[in-house]
Amino acid sequence: SEKGNAAGSLAMRFGDRAPEVSFVMIASELDSAAVKQLWPFWMAKMARSWVIKNIFGGTITNGRIEFYLAEGRERLPGVPMRLGPEELKIDFDIEGARMNVAGEIPPLRDTSGKFRLRGPRTEIEITGGAAYFPSGRSVALTGGTFVLPDNYTKPLMADMDIDVAGNADAIAELVTYRPIRALPATGFKPEDFSGQVKANVKAHFGIIPAHKPPPPQWTAALTLDDVDVAKPVAGRAVTALHGLLAIDPQKADLKAKADIDGVTFDLELIEPVNKAANITRRTILSGTLGNKDRRKLLPGFEDVLEGPIDVRMEQDGDGPRAVEVDVGAAAVSIPWIGWTKGAGIGGTVKLTAETTDGVTRVSDFRFAGDGFNVAGNMTFRGSALDTANFSTVRLSADDRYRLKVTRGKSGYTVVADGETADVRAVLGRLKNSGNGSAAGEKQGVSVTANLSRAIGFNGEALSNVNFRYSKAGNRISAVDLSALTAGGAPAVVQLAKNGGSDAVQLTSGDAGAIARFADIYRHMRGGLLNVRLRATPNDGWL
Repeated sequence: SEKGNAAGSLAMRFGDRAPEVSFVMIASELDSAAVKQLWPFWMAKMARSWVIKNIFGGTITNGRIEFYLAEGRERLPGVPMRLGPEELKIDFDIEGARMNVAGEIPPLRDTSGKFRLRGPRTEIEITGGAAYFPSGRSVALTGGTFVLPDNYTKPLMADMDIDVAGNADAIAELVTYRPIRALPATGFKPEDFSGQVKANVKAHFGIIPAHKPPPPQWTAALTLDDVDVAKPVAGRAVTALHGLLAIDPQKADLKAKADIDGVTFDLELIEPVNKAANITRRTILSGTLGNKDRRKLLPGFEDVLEGPIDVRMEQDGDGPRAVEVDVGAAAVSIPWIGWTKGAGIGGTVKLTAETTDGVTRVSDFRFAGDGFNVAGNMTFRGSALDTANFSTVRLSADDRYRLKVTRGKSGYTVVADGETADVRAVLGRLKNSGNGSAAGEKQGVSVTANLSRAIGFNGEALSNVNFRYSKAGNRISAVDLSALTAGGAPAVVQLAKNGGSDAVQLTSGDAGAIARFADIYRHMRGGLLNVRLRATPNDGWL
């Protein structure tokens, strides 16, 4: 006919029992409508019904129907016959058809594939096609299968396993349709994504609502290739995503490399899809930051860090962030006291941070390595340190003190108190930086120290140390020190105003001890010390 051609044969053998029946029909080329007409209504009724309602148009080639009933096969009037895999076989190839696949997903067009039915099981191998969405977007189907595992059992269930490819916004739109419908719960829209995506979508679902099937089960595995997210994620720009996004009815699980605010990180993200699943969003960022990248993400640490650092950050929901930083390859400096950890010396920073209204509170801070340990809490306003309270400070083996730092209008106030402090780094910095300031330091600082013991150079130490020091810009504005040498001699340092210039007055009953303590001169014992130093116009002392 005008719909194609087909040929068949029927053989029946009669005996004492129900006859043996063997039927074969082959078709080299037919319209799909003709196959629907030739498919007997009583053979695999539910599979036939699905084909009639969900496959339209196209051309059938290599068609073959085989039907066989053995002699004596039970046949009861009014009772559906459940044919086995060797009793009913239907095979054909199809090109250019329209095929409905699942739920609200728009139908596949220009579909090509292979149809195979064996008794209760129907399989469609899809080799190509495309789905066009109402928005004008489309995805290409590059392969997959659609299976009805058991045509005779209610509810009639289907297993879909398809591979699609397209623009990121089109794939995102695909997962807005039922039975998947994953995107709406994340707060994103299809237009929030750009780039290229390949996806594998698997689903197990009922295809006849009247059968009251169980809730659909599905997974979507998306391979992301240079995907950008237009809307900020956790307040940061996310671009150039390369990796895998796995979605199921409970959660979306992303493992990828991405640029976060222009800096490349390994990104792991778990986002709840079903609010009833009791799953909390979890974010993990890890990567290596050089100086340039660190300035983008962690501004304000230029005077503290030099060199690459390895960073790992974990956050559950909108809660605090747990941060761990390996600073072994970087040089770490504490400019106020002249302490430095050289590059190549192991060291880690661990902390918990939480940001609210531009204020970041850092708790459980610990900076530790071989021979040093600092622990406490800090507060930042924006990128600037606001307060710090370090309950433990051990930058050398002898350190046993606490440190508080507070930012004011004119700079920082530092208060140190405790048993012992090794001040050799401070002394070295004071000797090597003119009027006690490093070039380029513009903020003022006020330091107060109350220590039982201060350790200097050459085995010397001062006890009962009370120290006050203030600096405004590059100029010392106040100095007041009182202490005792190891021999019990007092040592006093004061800054006095002398007309328009400043003068530092140093007095001690043991000049040798003070000289050795400051590493000025080692070969002196005892003696009285009375020194007066006057500030010079170039910020030196004379």
